[in-house]
Order: sequence, then C-alpha cells, then structure tokens
Amino acid sequence: MKLKHTIKQALYLLILMIILGVGTWLIIMYSKGYRINPVTNTITETGVISIVSKPSKAQITLYQNDGEIIKAKTPKTIGSVPVGKNKVEIYKENYHKWQREITVLQEKSTTIFAQLYLKSLILKNTIELKNNKLIAIKQNKRNDSFFILTELTKKKSDKKNSKTYAIYQYKANKIPLLETQEVKQLYEFSGENIQSLSIYPSPDGSALILKTTDNEKNTEYTLIEDNNHKTLKLSDLTGEYKLHWANDNKFIILESPDEIISVDTEHNIRYLLQKKKGPLIWDTDFQGYFYYLKKEKNEKNDSDLQVYYIYMAPLSYAGDEKKVLTLYTTNSEKYLKYLRQIENLSEISFTNSPENRLLIGKPQWFFIDIIGNGITISTDKAAYWYNTESKQFNVISTYPINYLRMAPNNWRFFYIQHNNLYVYNFNNDEDQSIKLGSFLVKSKLEKDNNIQWLSNSEDIAFLQGKELHVITRHGDNEITLTNLPSHYYIVNNKINSLFTISNDSSNNKITIKEFEIQ
Repeated sequence: MKLKHTIKQALYLLILMIILGVGTWLIIMYSKGYRINPVTNTITETGVISIVSKPSKAQITLYQNDGEIIKAKTPKTIGSVPVGKNKVEIYKENYHKWQREITVLQEKSTTIFAQLYLKSLILKNTIELKNNKLIAIKQNKRNDSFFILTELTKKKSDKKNSKTYAIYQYKANKIPLLETQEVKQLYEFSGENIQSLSIYPSPDGSALILKTTDNEKNTEYTLIEDNNHKTLKLSDLTGEYKLHWANDNKFIILESPDEIISVDTEHNIRYLLQKKKGPLIWDTDFQGYFYYLKKEKNEKNDSDLQVYYIYMAPLSYAGDEKKVLTLYTTNSEKYLKYLRQIENLSEISFTNSPENRLLIGKPQWFFIDIIGNGITISTDKAAYWYNTESKQFNVISTYPINYLRMAPNNWRFFYIQHNNLYVYNFNNDEDQSIKLGSFLVKSKLEKDNNIQWLSNSEDIAFLQGKELHVITRHGDNEITLTNLPSHYYIVNNKINSLFTISNDSSNNKITIKEFEIQ
C-alpha cells in the first residue's frame, strides 16, 4: 500500500510539473507574441497595430489573415494580430474611405496614421483684391505663404510712364483663434519705365527681395522685411545675375556666368564666393555655409577614375574653406549594370574609394541636409545618399533624378525620375513600419503638376490637369480633393485647410479662398 501511495504521489507531482511547465511555456510564448487560434487550433505568431486617424473616432475594420474581422474606432491599439498581410479599412461619414494592406511583424508594434479628407470641401473664407492687375505669384520654399505682386490700376501717377505697384503676403499657417486670416500689404511703390519686376521670397517667408529693371537695363534689389524696406548696394553690378536665397534666410546668392556673390542682407555687405571658369555645382545650408564641387587632378594615372571634392566655406567668405567630402567616380557601365541587377538597393551600403568606386557618372547636383545628416548626390547615371554620421553611401536610384523636395519631418524626400514620383526614406527613428530606401508612389505624372509635401509628411499633393490629387507616400489612397481654378494652392493639414488663389484678368481681381478639408 505504501508503495502504491508513493507512486501515486510521484505521478501527481509529475502531472503538476508538466502543467507548470506547459503553463510557463505558454506564458513565455504569449509574451513573445504567439497565440492559439481557436478556429484552426494552431499556434500563430502575432504583433500589434496602433491606428490613429485625423479626424478621430473613425470606424476601423481590420480583416485579419486568419479570417477574423475586428471592428473598433480610432484611436485604437489592437493586439494579437497575426503576422503577415492584414487589411485595414478606415471610414467616417462624409469622408473618403482609407484602406491599406498592412504587414504585421512578430513582437512589433506597427503604427498606422490615416489622414481622412472630406468628400465635399467646405468654403471657410474668401478674400478679394480688387483693382489689382496680377504680375506674379510666388510661394516660399516652406510652402506656407503666397506672395503676390500686382499693379494698382486705380492709382495713377502724374509722371509719364510711371505706375504704382504693391506686394502682398497671405499666410497659410495662421494660428487658429490668435490670427485673423487676411492679406497683408508688405510694400507699395511707384516706378518709371520699369521693364521687368520679380519677387523672391526667403525659404521661411520672413523676407522678400524685389528685383526691378528699367528700360536702360539698370537693376535694383530691395529687401522687404517686417514692413520695412531697404535698397541693397548692388546697382553697380553689370550683366545678368540669377538670384537665389541661401537656406539660412539671411544671405542671398547672385550667380552670373563669371562669378558667384553672397550678400548679407542684414548688414548690406557682399562677398565674392567663387570666380567661375564654367558651370559650378553648389548649395547652401541653414547654418550659413556655402558648398561647392570641384574636380581634382587624378594622381593615380587611371583614365577611368575621376576625383571630386565638396568644399565648405562661410557665406561671409574670408578664404577659410575646408574639404568635407571626396567623391571617386567612374563611367564604367559594368558597375552600373551590377547595381541594376540588385533587387533591394537600400541594403547596399559602401564607402567610396578609388578601389571601391560605386559612384557612377559625372556629378550634376548635390543637396546638403544638415538636419538629416546627409548629402544627396545625383550624377548623369545614378543618385546616392551619403550619411555624414556613418560615412556610408546608399544608392537611391540607378538613374539620374531631379526635383528633390524634403519632407517637413526631414525623414524622407520625394524626387522625380522619368515623370514618375518616388519617395526615398533615409530615417525611420526605429519605427519598423517605415522601410528605408526608394519606393514608387505615382507613375506618369503630368508636367506642370506643382507637386508638394503636405504638412503631415505622409501625404503628397499634385495637379492632374485642373484636378488636385492627394496620395500617400506609400502610393495608395489617391483621391481627387477638388478642381482648381489655377495652378496655385497650399494644403495645410495642421489647420485642416486648402488655400487656392485665382486671377480674373478681365476685372483686375485676385481671389483667395480657404476650404475646410477635414
């Protein structure tokens, strides 16, 4: 009897140990994202989806790949979602439906942000500039203001051939409840025998340069800032100069076929940056530096090797420049053919050296991104991203690109290649749902499409004929937002508004409208 009792106790102990072991194993598996599917009685890997929409309280329908359908409202975090492809639909009455196929990763949280847009936009405000004959409309680089140059048709001067002009600013980034939405006149002036007028807003819209040229080719540059104006000391310059704002919003750059000059607009001082022997590739940053590309002599006696340096110098140039990057390039088609055979270029990182020359072609332009810690370089063969922290190059594209525009969050940029729109992600801030590299967003864009990042850094707007379209950076959820009367628009997600501007030349009237989009 005693032996039977001992065996029975041992058996109970064994069963208890098995239960505890299985329980511990289940807890560990549960913590690692595994779940038991009650339908198939199988163990599946799972992850988490966090869904946010603007506006909120939108209906979520999650179609899981195991057949289960989950409904909820935004914002919502949904756990135990099977790994792999799952479909999410987000809907709110009177708004365009939003949907996407989401790849869920094991033990990872995938964040989804859905920007919803009204099917029928609501007109919030209309402003008319009457008795204004339109000369030019410009938007600043940050894309949050219209600048309008007009001739005032009601104001006549006693002087022959004299006309009166005005410059207005309309901000599309007003602070609700604190700012009234109105057109502000920045400057009014008169001039005789004026042949041409041009305006150049600074990147942040805080200042503006007015360039006037009379019939005798005399050119004057006027800085307009904070309701003040002053003439820059540049009237002695002869020849044609192209004007650019530096990205620090303080200097302007004047470039002729022979030289490049920087002008300190605050102190009215100019500096000779470079004497030119031909076209010069250059850029500026927001910290007040000028960068330029210079071809150097090849010391290795290798006909297939070209050597370039990127130099940096203060915009208030005093001869103190330094080399920031060396580029070793080749024109060999075999390297290009090798790169074009690689399926996922984002996984290729390399250091540039004479022995490892994967930079192919002749440099065409470069873009300095201090905040993003990188330099974009496009040649006549391909395009590259250089990480200034890791000192590594990545291939953006095996074809040349143009029209690069950085997103407001500085994690990505879009570019145009063969009339196709791509987004290149170079930062994901450890968000695994954001894949690095280049992705096709929209093919066969029409010309003159005024493509713009929206302020959420997720959506992109562009024109197709008279239709204003919005598409996500993933290339999905494309909608027609509205029809536009003209080429000029600004979409601001932060304040839920679309701003448009149109001109009625027959009545000398300019109309600005603000629409609610959410």
